[in-house]
Amino acid sequence: MTGQVVLAIDAGQSGTRARLVRGTTVRTASAGGVGLVVDADTLHRTAKVFTGLCGTLLRDVDDAAVDTVVVGTTGLSRHRDQNAELAAILLARTSARRVVLAHDGLTAHLGALGGRPGVVAAVGTGVVVFARTSTGRWLPPLDGHGSALGDRGGGYHLGLVGLREAARQHDLGELAAPLLDAGRRRFGPVVAWSGAIVEDGTARIAAFARDVLRLAAGGDPTAIQISALAAGELARTVCAAVCALRSAGDEPMETVDVSWSGSVLTDPSYRTLVTARIKELCTDVTVRAPEGSGLDGAIILSTIAELAPAPGLVEVYGP
Repeated sequence: MTGQVVLAIDAGQSGTRARLVRGTTVRTASAGGVGLVVDADTLHRTAKVFTGLCGTLLRDVDDAAVDTVVVGTTGLSRHRDQNAELAAILLARTSARRVVLAHDGLTAHLGALGGRPGVVAAVGTGVVVFARTSTGRWLPPLDGHGSALGDRGGGYHLGLVGLREAARQHDLGELAAPLLDAGRRRFGPVVAWSGAIVEDGTARIAAFARDVLRLAAGGDPTAIQISALAAGELARTVCAAVCALRSAGDEPMETVDVSWSGSVLTDPSYRTLVTARIKELCTDVTVRAPEGSGLDGAIILSTIAELAPAPGLVEVYGP
């Protein structure tokens, strides 16, 4: 086999996926979830997962030149020195011409809209909304503030409000309430909930969003109210991004394409709520189903020859 190779990695909280593209040849691999750099130990654990996936995909194509390794991941802006160290490891292990580290919301945007301008909400445990202008310029992302300050309308938000309401139902003697029953099945007795969510609390609380949305779809009034309020919060953030895009001063857009990525908006009832609220709050928007994933977006990012670094969004490294 001859030709250049692109390696794309999409590192999420629930797992890490990788794809090799060489002409018409496409290979995939995956690994358990891993977070990007938090400290030195995490950095090397992350690098081991990434290089292991690269090694698996490069097996039997050692004669090929690796053109670009693209990693879409969270936490990019916090540890610039560690980002550079991770990039150096990937450069050394793959002999790539360049390594591109990008915020996974950016690669999700590129995948969802196929590289076109517009607004994309990445909605998983947390929420971050990216907007790209008609000239290809990235605006500062909205939300992404973490569970304490933001992530409105995401999995953690839905799960936390659901658990708080369930605990309130317990205190008020509404012991047969479906939401309370769902909480007990997932976390045990209510008196143990505080302790149960301490260990890996963010992921466990976000998982409860599935129960909230299931009950809302089934007609439970409390769950319906929770999901409706969360959908409204998310829609407001999306529409703020649409407004920012319209005032950015680039070439005007008659209509703004809006799409999404992430697990939470795979729920059809919640997605319908969010879409309806967006159309109520925004004018001249077209809400589109995502065309592709963050991995697809990483491949698109690799095709941009003169990629300009952007603090907190994209970092480019070469040998």
